[in-house]
Amino acid sequence: MSRVELSPDKIEAEALWAFCLALYARSEVEAACLNLQDEYGFDVMIVLFCIYAGHKGQKLSAKTLEQAAEIGREWGRNIVGPLRLVRRRLKNNIPAAVDPHDAYQLRTRLQALEQDAERIQHEQLFKLIAGSAPPSQAAARANLVSYAGKLGVSPPEEFDLLLKAAFPRG
Repeated sequence: MSRVELSPDKIEAEALWAFCLALYARSEVEAACLNLQDEYGFDVMIVLFCIYAGHKGQKLSAKTLEQAAEIGREWGRNIVGPLRLVRRRLKNNIPAAVDPHDAYQLRTRLQALEQDAERIQHEQLFKLIAGSAPPSQAAARANLVSYAGKLGVSPPEEFDLLLKAAFPRG
């Protein structure tokens, strides 16, 4: 068996993905992220990226946030979004002629594809930050507030919950 070498960038991108999965796994974080997505139009991948950047001590520039938003528009809306839409439809609207077990299996496969697509989006987002400094909740908050501003939304209260979960000692 051949050994696969991972570049430092790939290892760091994996760290971003692991960080986001661990944070999102908390039920209160998942609920807050889904509310940000469904009620305010936030891209959850970009929200988590903003927090991760703060963990790397990075306050994102307006240019970097615009690049992240562009990735969200191109990849998130065109690939992740349609997969999510079909998966959600199968959860709530199974046609009478379709075996519910078959619909469930398809929904499970779609969820895996959706996660794969989100992972690719995270890898694209990761390329936008470089370097590392001590974790900064203030930088993460500034990143989230800037992102909210780009969407024309006042910072929602969910930001506080997310920051508390991501920076439990901060």
